[in-house]
Amino acid sequence: INSHADDIIKGRFVSLKAWLSDIKALDVTIELAETALKLLHDKDLFFVILTYLPLSHSYFRAGRLKEGAHILKNAFHLSQQLENDFISAIILHNLLFIYNEMGMRNEAERLCMQTLNKYIERFGEDNPIIGLLYIPLASLYYEANKLKSAKEYAEKSLQLCRNLDLNYILVERAEYTLILIHIAFGNTDTAYDLLKNLEIEQDNTTFIPASEILDIFEVEIALKSGNIKKVNDWVELNNLAAIKGEIKTYKKEFLTYSRYLMVEKKYREVENLLTQLARCLENEERYRILLVVYILLSLVFKAQNKDEKSTTALIQAVKIAKKGKYIRAFFNEEKDIINLLSKIKKSSPAFISNIIKESRRFLKITEEDFKELDDIETLSKREREILSLISHGYSNRDIADKLFI
Repeated sequence: INSHADDIIKGRFVSLKAWLSDIKALDVTIELAETALKLLHDKDLFFVILTYLPLSHSYFRAGRLKEGAHILKNAFHLSQQLENDFISAIILHNLLFIYNEMGMRNEAERLCMQTLNKYIERFGEDNPIIGLLYIPLASLYYEANKLKSAKEYAEKSLQLCRNLDLNYILVERAEYTLILIHIAFGNTDTAYDLLKNLEIEQDNTTFIPASEILDIFEVEIALKSGNIKKVNDWVELNNLAAIKGEIKTYKKEFLTYSRYLMVEKKYREVENLLTQLARCLENEERYRILLVVYILLSLVFKAQNKDEKSTTALIQAVKIAKKGKYIRAFFNEEKDIINLLSKIKKSSPAFISNIIKESRRFLKITEEDFKELDDIETLSKREREILSLISHGYSNRDIADKLFI
């Protein structure tokens, strides 16, 4: 750029360079975007708003979620001054996903519905702008375990947005939520087919983050299907076994790798990884992911007979989940988590009862299993001891002798 060129022209070029850098997920994106904003001096509102998008993406990747949310809120207000509803919808889409990542599912849903109602009143239900907001809404419903509504809105968003080709500027795609929904319903073949179609569409040479996400989805499906060889190959390819020491920034593959270690029964290794990850996520305020880490830690501690630590971790998970009404996370891991929840029911009776009730619909746990849990919960300590001895084949006389009755 000519050194004598107007700062605004320079700012536009640097902004575009920030966009290209963001597509490649380069660390230099933040520096470029911040430089562009200084050059623009708020004199070119449209380019200022556009520059906020790659900057927010980079903040998100770097674990600076609060800063990302803050600049997107500013961008949203500025876009309303411009009366550009399309840009407003794109910004809000990104903001809602950051809110969700921060554990603010309720706030995100409220903001999404308020804006949707305004847009539907102005444009009707068949406008692509509406579709842009159906994408985060589908994800928010998935987290609340409202799978039918999540599927409906994800499919609607695809119908409305199919020709917009906005992969580069949206945090998430509707197909990602659909893959998760199919996995939740046990339709791993359908999820895999959808994944393969996405991989065909995706040009891996131009948008690195998307290709990495698709790889992780494929490995998660392999884990669910018991294809451990495929997971082993992925672990080796990404050198994940070399993860040691403090984790400074969260990466999506960490959770998948943790699940793999649990399948391999490498409990001490996964305990260390999850403990480090929990500290990192708390610093970054990624509470939606922290919820999952606490659930996994509870299962890992239980597998090592560290019951007190298992209970503590699960209570922490429930605190986060209750605040944002996150329910689906409890069904994505081992069924044992429901049994563990029943034992801490007193810590949050209404919320945990709702999770247990929901699990009857989404997990293969029979009414008899739950009746047994409920009955055991009401027994005294002595009665539970007697029941345990009966289950191990002791006679009435043996039980009397053993318990000094």
